[in-house]
Amino acid sequence: MSDSLLPPELLHLIFRQLAPRHLKTALLVSSRWRQVGEAPGLWRDVHLRLTRENVRLLPGVLGARRMAAVREVTIEDVEGVEELLLAVSRHRGLTQLNLSGTDLTSVEAELLARLVHGVDRLEVEAAKLTTQQIEA
Repeated sequence: MSDSLLPPELLHLIFRQLAPRHLKTALLVSSRWRQVGEAPGLWRDVHLRLTRENVRLLPGVLGARRMAAVREVTIEDVEGVEELLLAVSRHRGLTQLNLSGTDLTSVEAELLARLVHGVDRLEVEAAKLTTQQIEA
């Protein structure tokens, strides 16, 4: 059976059953599968973890249509954390942000304050913060 015979609604239901890594692979099958599989709702439960190894991918990843619904981001101790937080602050669907163990002392206090007010859950255990950041 050709994938063009499956209605998009059925493909969407099938894709909802896949783990994110398998969904990512399914998007490579055809342009039609990619179009259906890019729906942000299918990616809502993805936990985006930014590390030294994958941080260079951030602009493309957060800008992808499928990432619009991602709610949870973890930023591990990476270079250029202020740039990352600025990009993350523009992400509208974010509800959880984990900055535990990250050196945040180079981040502007106002940016950090905006992030805190924009999320439901913030983790900063063992993060390095300045007094000004804590007060903000």
